Parts: sequence; C-alpha cells; structure tokens
Amino acid sequence: MCSSDLGPSLQRFIGEHGAPLAEVAAMLGLRIAQALGAAHARGIVHRDVKPENVMFDGHRVVLCDFGIARVAAAEGVTATGAVLGSPAYMSPEQASGAEIDARSDQFSLGALLYQLATGGLPFSGTSPLVTMAKIVKGDHAPPTAKNARVPPYLDRVIERLLKTAPAERFPSVDACAEALRDGLGADGFADVDVELAAYLREPAAYNAAAEARIVDAARAQAEGARARGGTARALAAATRVLAWRPDDARALAM
Repeated sequence: MCSSDLGPSLQRFIGEHGAPLAEVAAMLGLRIAQALGAAHARGIVHRDVKPENVMFDGHRVVLCDFGIARVAAAEGVTATGAVLGSPAYMSPEQASGAEIDARSDQFSLGALLYQLATGGLPFSGTSPLVTMAKIVKGDHAPPTAKNARVPPYLDRVIERLLKTAPAERFPSVDACAEALRDGLGADGFADVDVELAAYLREPAAYNAAAEARIVDAARAQAEGARARGGTARALAAATRVLAWRPDDARALAM
C-alpha cells in the first residue's frame, strides 16, 4: 500500500485532465517500468499494475499496492486458483490461471500504456469473463490505429508488451525502460523528471508547448531518414507530422 500523503492516483489525474500526450504516456511508462524492474530484481511480481495503483508524489511516479504480489520461485509463480488482479490489465497467463512470472507485469504495463496513449483499453468486454477471453485470444487494434499521434517507438514498445506469448515480450522490464528512454531522447524529451514536473504542474500548458517540439522532431526524423534512404522510417515520421499538422507542406511532399 502507499501512504495517504501521496498526491492523486494516475486514474484520478487522467479523469480530471484527460489522457496525456503519447510522449507523456511514454514518460510515465518509463517510470513504472523502472519501479517494476526494482521489484522484479527482488523476486517480486506485482500482479495488479493499473492506473489506480500508480500515484504521484510531486513529480515522482510511485507504484503502489503490492497486496496481491507474489514472491517468484525459481520456476515462476503458481496460480492459487483464485482470479486476482484487474481483468482489463491481466496477462493471458494470469487470466487463464496459468503460472506467471515477471513477464506478466509487462503485459499489464502494456495495457496501461495503451490506455494512456490512446484513451481506451486494448481489451474490453461486457463482463470480466468476456474481457479475459479477449485477452487470451490477443486480438486488438494497434495503438496507432486508435491515435495516429502515437510515436513509432511507443507503438513498437506497447505491441511487444502485449504479445500473447510471454517469451515474445521484452527479455526484462529493464529492456522495455531502455527502449522508452531511447525513444524519448530521440524526440527531445531526455530529462524525464523535468518534463513530468512541468506536465503535472500545468497539463494544458505543457501540452500546448509540447506540440511544436513533437512536430519539429518528427519532421527532422523524416528528413533525416529520407536522406539516408530509409523510406519506411521517413514515411512513418512524415505521417506523424501530418497527424498533428495535416497541411504541412514538407511532410506532404514526402
């Protein structure tokens, strides 16, 4: 559990301010991944990663409520027969009552990141059982299909986290954090603490100021990729520019 002295939960914050920019989602995902990495290094699987269990302490992101966490044995965590956790964020192995390990938390992080980046969950149904059946099946729309402004690196991270087979996810949550850090750095959001502090202080003002930075970074990436002969990357970056500025002449020319 977390102290009552902490600030609002992520659930409450997005309820009051709406879904964040995809770049802010990536920053939050980075901090949550780092918190999970610290838990996993101690052999602890959280099992209930969701917005209600992420709290703010100033600009710090705190992962709370390890109430249903389990200490992982060498062979993984064996299900007890009870359904523990929040259905919309469960991994397929958790939803089906199979053995779970730290890779299960990766899937839950993917569902949370998907929600932050797109404003909707990757899997949802009319009842918890329907939702869990969809999770086990694994069919979902990619993040960019729901929000064209999601940067390619974040789309790739989320899709890898949401792989149905645990072996196809990241080798560790630390590798996920590294991928998010690299993507944010390439977009000019290297100092995550400073960025998150500014966002949490004035979300609307931060969003307005960040738009130009995002467009400039995407345009530079498109032109750089085109100069190197990377057609696919150039088109992806140009498409990202157009998601923000549909009439951008330089992006349309690509």
